[in-house]
Amino acid sequence: RKAYEKRQKEIKDSIDHVQAVESIKSGNFIMLVERRDSIEMKTAGEKRINVLIVENNKDVLFQSGVENSTTGNNNMGGVTVDTEITKIGKIEEKKNGEVKCRYDIMGIYLSGRINLKLNKKDNYAEIGITNNKDGAFYDLSGVILPYDKNGIAREIKIGRKFVPDGSGK
Repeated sequence: RKAYEKRQKEIKDSIDHVQAVESIKSGNFIMLVERRDSIEMKTAGEKRINVLIVENNKDVLFQSGVENSTTGNNNMGGVTVDTEITKIGKIEEKKNGEVKCRYDIMGIYLSGRINLKLNKKDNYAEIGITNNKDGAFYDLSGVILPYDKNGIAREIKIGRKFVPDGSGK
């Protein structure tokens, strides 16, 4: 039974990895952040990035929440920061399945570089964000999901209440 469950997880992880790679290559993906570290957060203790969205290889949205804040118009709390991708580095796929990519971004509140590294076996990724405006560095990790397979991006962009099934109601 355990061997069967382990194999099923390996198959799911493999499918998730392929979908994540395709999403990165197409420039349309969402990262649900599970772990966050930053120099700024360690000192201020309040800023959080909950969701990172890359859309059409031209826009990056950061949904950030603040601890103990009242929720915003999308009920996730905090604000949504919109930046534009000014340059995309070559997507490097290693033989072991690891994928790396770099994005240069520019926005009113956040300009700098995003370095993405996708694990070799699943859809778990690490992203480092350097903000040239204030020198802050954000270190995020979480799962990469295809943009079109969930309603998270739509909910953030249209400011509706976030509902896990994406219905927006």
